[in-house]
Amino acid sequence: MNPLVVEGPLFSTTRRLITALARRVELIVVPVSGYDFRKGTVRAFRRLRGGGFEALGTVKPRADLWIVYSDGYYLDHRQLGFKMALDYFEAQLEFNRRHLDSGAVRLMVNTPEAEAQTLKSWLTSLDFRATKVIPTWVFEKFDEVCDFRKAEGCVVAKPVWGGGSLGVRKLANEASLVNFRREWEDSGAELSDYCFQPFRRGDAKRLWFAGGEFVGARRFRGRAPDVRAARHPDGLSRFHRRRDQRSQRGGHGHDGSPPPEAGGRRSPLLRRILRPPRRSPLNHGQ
Repeated sequence: MNPLVVEGPLFSTTRRLITALARRVELIVVPVSGYDFRKGTVRAFRRLRGGGFEALGTVKPRADLWIVYSDGYYLDHRQLGFKMALDYFEAQLEFNRRHLDSGAVRLMVNTPEAEAQTLKSWLTSLDFRATKVIPTWVFEKFDEVCDFRKAEGCVVAKPVWGGGSLGVRKLANEASLVNFRREWEDSGAELSDYCFQPFRRGDAKRLWFAGGEFVGARRFRGRAPDVRAARHPDGLSRFHRRRDQRSQRGGHGHDGSPPPEAGGRRSPLLRRILRPPRRSPLNHGQ
């Protein structure tokens, strides 16, 4: 879960879920920033009556059910010991898969395979006309990005892993394109770590599925995005830190555990999701 849930009275829905579960089962709460990939442990907390959390130190994951509630896209992967954000994401997938395969965790909500499908590049595999999603493209060369912007007039670049508009860039003219290219080259990321969409106005839609069945939908306008959100030194984005500062801090902070070991080469699962079949955005009839 988001580490701010432990630190203060934020994310009321998540806290209510934790409270309800703690009344019925032996519940251990793990902040997504608390993985130690090298030692195979996590930082654990127990919910207390009155709303606080008790730190339990580091433990080996062992559970009948593990609910993966947050993947930590908002954390600064560099502060966690990773050069690239997707290396941190992949390390989580491998960590969770290892504990599932060993039998230490019997069941998992949001398995590594399901989490891998949350990358925005998955949208490129959909027929956007049939599914009514914004056309989405992944490119291998920056010249393709330039051609796409010229054809569409205004486009949006999004990290394939993320949310809350972190790292999203609106490319409306040549100057914004040049700035994005400089930022991308300085980051050391691959171009396939971004996906590109035509700029569209309108309400956002969210769909919920359970067991492969549609269970609900919501249309909303949302909040104004912090598209230039910088990373805070403690690993949290400026957007989340500002929200945290509006509330009284409480509970336990980070315990100073050593950063996890950086991930290695990307797994076949991630490579398959990150490099889906490519289509030309300049000929939508293909």
